[in-house]
Amino acid sequence: SLPEGVEKIVSYPRVGILLNEVQCKACQLLLEDLDDYSYVMSSSERCELSLIYIAISKDRVTIDKLMQLNDVSRNTILNDLNEIRQKLASEEYDIQLHVTKACGYYLKCHPLSKIQFLYRLLYNIYTQGNRSFIDIIRDRMIDTAGFESYFSDEINDYLQDRLANAQESLGKKINSQDSLFMVKILPYLILSYRSLELSEDEEIVIKREL
Repeated sequence: SLPEGVEKIVSYPRVGILLNEVQCKACQLLLEDLDDYSYVMSSSERCELSLIYIAISKDRVTIDKLMQLNDVSRNTILNDLNEIRQKLASEEYDIQLHVTKACGYYLKCHPLSKIQFLYRLLYNIYTQGNRSFIDIIRDRMIDTAGFESYFSDEINDYLQDRLANAQESLGKKINSQDSLFMVKILPYLILSYRSLELSEDEEIVIKREL
């Protein structure tokens, strides 16, 4: 990516990458031209994106799909999956990341625990994460995971109307910030619910609780 006349960047054994002044300025100019789609996710953000996808996908989740979702190598995904397992082990929801040949990667837990965990994960992302990462999650769910119908303008408008009606029927007022957050995350929670395999009795209970 460096322009002509700028010395090639090399990595020296046991030292790493050293940039001279010309190389530094060239790299700074390149960074100034980056847009939101050039945003590079951190390890923790990749894990969060993978967790969301695993939680909402009804299809078999494979390493190849996670590689495509995160746009990284197989080894990076394997390392991220180990990090996810460690993260889940420290959570209060008793959730485990399992994998089988038939089902791929999935979260083993009580159905409501998965939805509650996803809600808290999204809450943390929307209140503490940066705007570029939030946009990336939505874009990847649309472009890579194929959930575009859940994030369409029509669905967004429908959820806003339903939420307004629910406030009237419950006699409660939700402030605009909370209302916007609910509309943004409802598609993820609905997808998470629809990915569950439930008996008829379980479905009745989960619907009531959800």
